[in-house]
Amino acid sequence: VATEDHKDEFVWIDVVEAVFSCGVGESIEFHFDTINGKIPFSPSFMKDKGVTEKTMKIIKAKGESMADFIKDGDLVGINLAQTDIIDGEIYAVYLAGEGMLKQIFKEADGSLVLHSLNEKFPDRIVSEENGRNFKVIGRQFWRAG
Repeated sequence: VATEDHKDEFVWIDVVEAVFSCGVGESIEFHFDTINGKIPFSPSFMKDKGVTEKTMKIIKAKGESMADFIKDGDLVGINLAQTDIIDGEIYAVYLAGEGMLKQIFKEADGSLVLHSLNEKFPDRIVSEENGRNFKVIGRQFWRAG
């Protein structure tokens, strides 16, 4: 817990007005400039994770497609500088206007599988045809909830 006496020993990261679906996806507009609070992190944590105040954002998860790892209402740290896909990692993404948190797998044909950890939710495929409407926002590396 960061107290007033030790507030300068931490890096305070913004919790931004951005909700990413852990469900079927939904059209969500996000604004990284709207701040709903701040969470303290130690400089050593930031260094170990390879993030800075500028590259780290904290967003809110909505839905249950990534349960039990990421639950509805969890706060999720994403690294905006890590947009190159590492097979099997979890990313905040947009596909056709839908913001989602999904595990991504690369396929041999160049397509991507957006995978939900909860088996109740089907995978979504990003192909050359719908890929023009796909964007990786950042890689998930921290969560709390």
